[in-house]
Amino acid sequence: MNARPLRGADLATEDLSLRYRDGTQAFAGVSLRLRAGTIVALVGPSGCGKSSLLSVFNRTSDLVPGCRVSGRARLGELDLLARDLDLPALRRRVGVLFQRPAPFPLSIRANVALALREHGFDEIEGRCERALRQVGLWDEVAGRLDAPATSLSGGQQQRLCLARALALEPEVLLLDEPCSALDPYAAGVLEDLVASLRGRATVVLVTHELAQARRLADEVALFWVHGGAGRLVEQSETERFFAAPQRPLTAAYVAGRRPSAADVEASLPAP
Repeated sequence: MNARPLRGADLATEDLSLRYRDGTQAFAGVSLRLRAGTIVALVGPSGCGKSSLLSVFNRTSDLVPGCRVSGRARLGELDLLARDLDLPALRRRVGVLFQRPAPFPLSIRANVALALREHGFDEIEGRCERALRQVGLWDEVAGRLDAPATSLSGGQQQRLCLARALALEPEVLLLDEPCSALDPYAAGVLEDLVASLRGRATVVLVTHELAQARRLADEVALFWVHGGAGRLVEQSETERFFAAPQRPLTAAYVAGRRPSAADVEASLPAP
């Protein structure tokens, strides 16, 4: 296991649920704890609420009309569901990297500098350079910082988006399938960057690749759809998750076989 985390607070939920306006329940009754400074992988089939859970952690769920969240979610002592929560301050502490690169339609430099200025940082140029160096982009773009960010390759754009998030020095970084649109080489570079964050930030990684979860994560949490909603099946340290799963559903998923109805019923309470 990794050394004691250098900074940050635990991220935790208790009986957390999210329902959309059309009545669809993304997930229900989720209680988990993510230790500060660790990398935690969320795995499970599409539609089981993993990405929706991330949206609660930085309150982008607020942007979905009619979305209702119940239960509890905390970052240390901070109530993430408080009505009066300072959302810009929260999103500085909790950064996000999406499935597909999403650079602003601005220059390479401005993509990083804009976020820094909006959050009141000083020494903008120096912070931009440090962030770009951190993701291994500086030597590739130093001579064309004023070129459009869209002129970069897909892998470079994703690293730029990561630099933009890391420049704000977040305590938590949410990664929603960040390698799925990248070629194997670019995905490997990004994985190395994620691994380097261990102990410096809490990383919550949504992935469909069990091999990636095994390579990167300190803990793995399996989600499944049951009773029309995503539910947490099992959360454990990575070695135990793969070598000695505690639930029949987890054992089936890790083995790469389709879980039976009996596996599901034995692993999850009746909804």
